[in-house]
Amino acid sequence: MSRYDKLIKDLGPRQFNIRGKLWVGFLLLLIIAGIVAYIEQVIEGQIVTNMRDYVLWGVYISNFVFFVATSFVAAIAIAVLRLTKNEWRRPFVRLAAIVAVACIVMAGITILIDMARPDRMLNLFVHARLQSPITWDVIIIPTFMVVSILLLYFPLIPDLAILRDHYAKNKPKLSRIYGFFALKWNWAAAQVRLQEKSIFLLALMILPLGLILESIDAYLFSTTYRVGWDSSNFAPYFISGAMVAGLVVFIIFMGLLAWSTWTQAEETGFGGEIFIGGVIDVERLSHRQNSQRGRATLYQGVARVFHQGQRAQERSPLCYGKRGPGLAKGSRLK
Repeated sequence: MSRYDKLIKDLGPRQFNIRGKLWVGFLLLLIIAGIVAYIEQVIEGQIVTNMRDYVLWGVYISNFVFFVATSFVAAIAIAVLRLTKNEWRRPFVRLAAIVAVACIVMAGITILIDMARPDRMLNLFVHARLQSPITWDVIIIPTFMVVSILLLYFPLIPDLAILRDHYAKNKPKLSRIYGFFALKWNWAAAQVRLQEKSIFLLALMILPLGLILESIDAYLFSTTYRVGWDSSNFAPYFISGAMVAGLVVFIIFMGLLAWSTWTQAEETGFGGEIFIGGVIDVERLSHRQNSQRGRATLYQGVARVFHQGQRAQERSPLCYGKRGPGLAKGSRLK
């Protein structure tokens, strides 16, 4: 299998095998069970959760704090690694972006489930009080979610463009879907510069947004007048706690993924070329090549950079052309 075919296989949609179908079926059963339990909660009230005056949040707020902490750590990792431009960051940034988006979405869903009267959700906006941390929580969570999604989406645009061109003849409907999200990307210099600036600004924005998110969540606790909670030190306490708990979860996730990736590498025969995230690190060798063969190696490297959703021009000045390397047009990458 050529490297280009391997790239398309990694990026393109796949069919589930028997194990995948069983796993999806199990998850669907869990979702159905959750929906049934939520309907019962709406009908009977939150008394079915055994939450009362003292235990007024229970597992809902615990899950909320957990997801927010994990998303916060993943967002900090994205910002730091992108702003420092460390070369080894490439496999981690995409994974951190996925974790950040997934966790902040789950945090928002948890809050919606925790509401005893979802029919009164509009009152959060109509009768909002700026003195209340709940109002600011309603503002900061969607803001943080949007920035996290954009940090995941913007680096994906070159990948989507590759799939758009690859499926143009065989699967035109699928190509149009990829083309819609690829935003007419063609590796032009202006597009690359705009993508660079956008990702840089988003990485700058998510740092203060993460700190604000953790601080507001801390004030939600400190305004309940519980013993040991009514303190202005809760914000730094939450931030430090999130760095510890969220970092542990993120390390465990990366460790499991690394183990899975290395297992697949041994099975497919790629061996040491594959490390966390499925990156083939051949682009570093391309700068030492000036021949025609070296240029082909350079294209292979650019393909792997696209696979990670990173900026192609970091590695190659060839991507400043009007069409880029033409990978999605079926260029020969052996």
